[in-house]
Amino acid sequence: MALMYKMTLLINGKEKVICNTTEEKFNRNLEVAKTKGYKVLNKTKLYPVGRWETYQHVFYNAHDRAMNAIYNAEESGNAEQLSKAIDWNEKVNDLLDKFDFGFQDANGMVYMEYKDYKVAKDIIGGYAYRHGGTV
Repeated sequence: MALMYKMTLLINGKEKVICNTTEEKFNRNLEVAKTKGYKVLNKTKLYPVGRWETYQHVFYNAHDRAMNAIYNAEESGNAEQLSKAIDWNEKVNDLLDKFDFGFQDANGMVYMEYKDYKVAKDIIGGYAYRHGGTV
């Protein structure tokens, strides 16, 4: 699995994000940043979720399913189900934003932090399961 390494720096009062394809380049850039006196705000590994062109419809489908769960819970009048549906909808919307506007490489591969990567892979796996193993 090809990881990306992301660091967020504070340079002259502005945040700058730098992503590297290898840990060696990341460490080299980190040392340069420290030498120049830049403040390192965040260091993160990013994991490949999938190509945007291939999987974007999966996340829109998850959004539709989350909205349907809200409507069904409202109709049934079950407050507990409604609360769970609203929480799930917020999580799906957050993932959809990260998938659409997060870090992509030149080939359209989308990368996310590990906690988001795990949920995104579960959403993709659930979609594939419901559609006979295909996306």
